[in-house]
Amino acid sequence: MSRLRPALCIVPLCLALAACGDRTPAAGDPVAAPATSAATPAETPSGDVSGAPVTTEGQVYDCGGRPLTARFDAGAGTATVMFDGTSLTMRQAVAASGAKYTDEAGNTFWTRGSSEATLALSGAPDIACSAPASAG
Repeated sequence: MSRLRPALCIVPLCLALAACGDRTPAAGDPVAAPATSAATPAETPSGDVSGAPVTTEGQVYDCGGRPLTARFDAGAGTATVMFDGTSLTMRQAVAASGAKYTDEAGNTFWTRGSSEATLALSGAPDIACSAPASAG
């Protein structure tokens, strides 16, 4: 029995490590894109050198009285954020809650649920964003 005990300890350890693996959100995963969204045609975002089309939906937010449009590409794990005439393509990052996207310049877009988000542009104060209530 003493020989079997070390082997039995390894099995739970392997299962725990497998559960900690990096998970890419599925296209229908609510973390990948907010639920309230409007369909947009496929296009390549500016600044995206991969050439992969954005195949997901756009979400409009009000950020400090200014419009922001976010397009989420669950397959690539990116969000393209259009704000104040600038288009930023950000990669999904680890977040305790919601979906967080960042870029190398220090910009962050962080959604929480289907209607709340925060935009943090490098060197500027955070901007609270909210999606308009869906009609109907």
